[in-house]
Amino acid sequence: MMAADVVALPCPEPPVPPSEARELTMVQLGFAVRLLYFLLAPFTILSAGDVVPMTGVWINIVVLVGGFIAVELLRGATGRHPLIARLLARQLRYAEYYRAHPPRPFVYYMFYLLLFPYWLINRRAREEFGLYRGFTIFGVVLLVVFGVVDYFLLWWPEIGVGKFVASMLATLVLQVGLLITLLMPLAVTIVGFQLAGRSRAVWTMLGAAALSVGLVYLGRSARVGELTPIEVAARARLRSEAAPDRAQAAQDAALRGVWDELRGGTATVDGDGWVGGDTLVRAHTALTGFYHPDEAAAFSVHVWPVDQPAFALLQCHQASHPPPWRVMAADGRIVGDQAAIPAELYNVQPTRNRRRIHSAVR
Repeated sequence: MMAADVVALPCPEPPVPPSEARELTMVQLGFAVRLLYFLLAPFTILSAGDVVPMTGVWINIVVLVGGFIAVELLRGATGRHPLIARLLARQLRYAEYYRAHPPRPFVYYMFYLLLFPYWLINRRAREEFGLYRGFTIFGVVLLVVFGVVDYFLLWWPEIGVGKFVASMLATLVLQVGLLITLLMPLAVTIVGFQLAGRSRAVWTMLGAAALSVGLVYLGRSARVGELTPIEVAARARLRSEAAPDRAQAAQDAALRGVWDELRGGTATVDGDGWVGGDTLVRAHTALTGFYHPDEAAAFSVHVWPVDQPAFALLQCHQASHPPPWRVMAADGRIVGDQAAIPAELYNVQPTRNRRRIHSAVR
């Protein structure tokens, strides 16, 4: 065989050493865990917003992540433009700290809040938390400011300051806890990957977070009328207790409207007796003569017997208190005895979207 006919075979690549293979697997696993966290963190914040106000937490998260995105986009300009460096000084300080002190394992930051006693006795842990002190103080100030605004917009004048403060303190503790729990893993992950030069991984995780936000908003748009934040339900109850005569007048107006539609055969009621659709919307509108719109929307209306209604129950579900309720009979008579309400209906929480009930017209 001629020398020209000889075909050169590719040399086999040397096998990857087991230590390097294990290291690569751990890096890939770490990225997968962080990616999952970036998918779940926005879902957690938005879902918590169904229960307690989360505006202050959102602002802190957006400011933090926005700063890191700016660092990623303007990295080359910080050395040439002192103003940009000054504006991004906090984010650049994180990079300096973690360049000198590599981040701990990700699981440490996931359970950061539970390790609070450890911060008191470990110097490095105290220094690290000090980096985020500005955000936590800023967060608390925001939460207090939003709380004061909420009081004058949503609680005052019927509900006293004392009951509002008790509610706000409980909400504040929960919000600060969520802020710390979510802030640390997000910040450390972004800074760590930026320092490692893994910009594509940072953008992938931020894209996953944006996708999560979009999916949650789509899901929530289909659930209007199902979930009532605890604070809204509490306001409806406290306002009812503070001015019972005015509350009952609004409730009676809503129930009379429901009965007018029932008698006229235009009421929308599903097979389980839930009033929904435009009938419920009009009942909520009648309630806004006394309640704030979000409080009015927390009330449900149920009629029984379903085939030929004799009673209509208006109530606002409460997690740990007796609900505000009002029962009106078909003849317009108010039934004040709670025993008249079927046990399965009292303080029941609607489990479907009441505004989208499209039953056969009665």
